[in-house]
Amino acid sequence: MVVAEKETLLQWETVHQAWGLYASAFTELNRNTVQNHMMEFDEFLTMIHNQHIKKFLAWQGEDLVGMTVMTRHLRSWPLISVPYFEKHYPEEFARNAVFYIGFVATDNKHHDTFSSLIEAMLNRIRHNRGIGVLDYSAQVMRRGLPAASMKKISDLAPLDKATPIDAQTYVAYTFEWDREVVPGTDAG
Repeated sequence: MVVAEKETLLQWETVHQAWGLYASAFTELNRNTVQNHMMEFDEFLTMIHNQHIKKFLAWQGEDLVGMTVMTRHLRSWPLISVPYFEKHYPEEFARNAVFYIGFVATDNKHHDTFSSLIEAMLNRIRHNRGIGVLDYSAQVMRRGLPAASMKKISDLAPLDKATPIDAQTYVAYTFEWDREVVPGTDAG
């Protein structure tokens, strides 16, 4: 397996392979989570061509079997609070050494793909004496992925700690409708 780091993906065939791998990895997750975890194709293309977002591609021969993306240009990734990292990690922030990992996608057929991608990112983070940040949905947490990730990471590098830094909870309000809706009160 070969892992290549790219700034952009210029070959259309590679872009389509990357989209297929990404969509395959996140379509089912998206059906089980409240927050959308999957970019639309046009958003994916924008990300693919953004030179501030590094792409790590795992190849097995001609087949793309894994992909992850990472950036230290935090404004390049939607919904990341740059002031949060400036406040809570001022030294790393000042050195531009906060690395946000946008996603990790593998084909689930090649068991060493995940480790190879993590190792490629860790090399860059370690070289910059940085911190890596990755978000996990509660659905993924229940499947034990953070623990598996931490094990892989600690096998590759001395890990000081992995600390949850934020959480988001969605609340669904359900009602017992035993009365008629009053006309003129439609909020929608």
